[in-house]
Amino acid sequence: MKKYKNILLSLVLFLIIGVCNVKAAELTDLKATLKKSAELKNSYQDLYVEVTSDNFSENDYRALFSKSTDNIPTNVSNGEELSFVSISLDNRKIGEIQDYLKYASQYGNLYITLYEYNGSSFDKASSPILIERPSYLPYTYRIVSQFYSDKSASFKINEIYNENSTIKFKIGEVKDIELLKKFSNTSNLPYEELIEYAKNDLTPIQINQVKINSRNSGIADGEFTDVYDTTNIVDGRYYYVYTEIDTESGIYYPLVDIGLYKSQYNKNLISSNYKNDSEYESNSKETDEDIDIKDEAIQNVNVPDTASSNNIIYIIIGIVLVIIGISLILIPLIKFKIKNTKDSI
Repeated sequence: MKKYKNILLSLVLFLIIGVCNVKAAELTDLKATLKKSAELKNSYQDLYVEVTSDNFSENDYRALFSKSTDNIPTNVSNGEELSFVSISLDNRKIGEIQDYLKYASQYGNLYITLYEYNGSSFDKASSPILIERPSYLPYTYRIVSQFYSDKSASFKINEIYNENSTIKFKIGEVKDIELLKKFSNTSNLPYEELIEYAKNDLTPIQINQVKINSRNSGIADGEFTDVYDTTNIVDGRYYYVYTEIDTESGIYYPLVDIGLYKSQYNKNLISSNYKNDSEYESNSKETDEDIDIKDEAIQNVNVPDTASSNNIIYIIIGIVLVIIGISLILIPLIKFKIKNTKDSI
């Protein structure tokens, strides 16, 4: 009898140990896709990862973002190290992960691995899946900045960034006439050349930086006061504004932007090639006036206005012709009148 009791006890212990060590069923059909929650044009602030599988259990799932597939743990005891996965309750086939921006700002391309809760810790439930970083947004849309006559400035980041980042900016006058002329061709704006011009400018008007303290829908704390030095800014001239996210020695993925600005309305720097989309309308101090660089770029860098000179010449020629025409008519009349006067005498 004692023998049977020992056998029964061994079986119970074996079952208990087996249950406690049940591994999560691997989600072999798992797919991960980068999605946008809204139709924000030229903005990545609504990106998230959608995961789909027909084999989600009723357990809680978490996600691990990593830069590579190396050293992926098979079990994680502390769930706070993982990102929460919100799985739809109606069909248990679709899940959303909202922490993508946080990790993509560091890794660029990254991998995502899902973990399933086993009652005390999280077991690896999928192989790592690559999520490629989207291409950079066009220049002037990545970090939208405006500078105002009261020395304040505003920054709006539409790109992927970390909410604790620092924006560094550099302002300088564009004195290269040929470079400005190229901006008249709106189909191929020379931003790469403008970036090189800014990088090689050894005497910029200003270099400064601002600290972002919250994501706040992409706005870097709205306006920053007393960060824009207007001392050497002259209305009517063109300036570059070079902005970049401080990578902090490689911690964050590099992000730079460039824009061509014109000083107007008492030293407000207004972008000459960026027009606000309806989604980005905020407390901007600029007017809705469009800046036509085709007409203004040349005259604002002191290039002689040959068109005006030609107009003056044409006007002078016209006046001379009119005088000659009038003379040809009046002279015969005067002669005729003098002749009649003599005959009458």
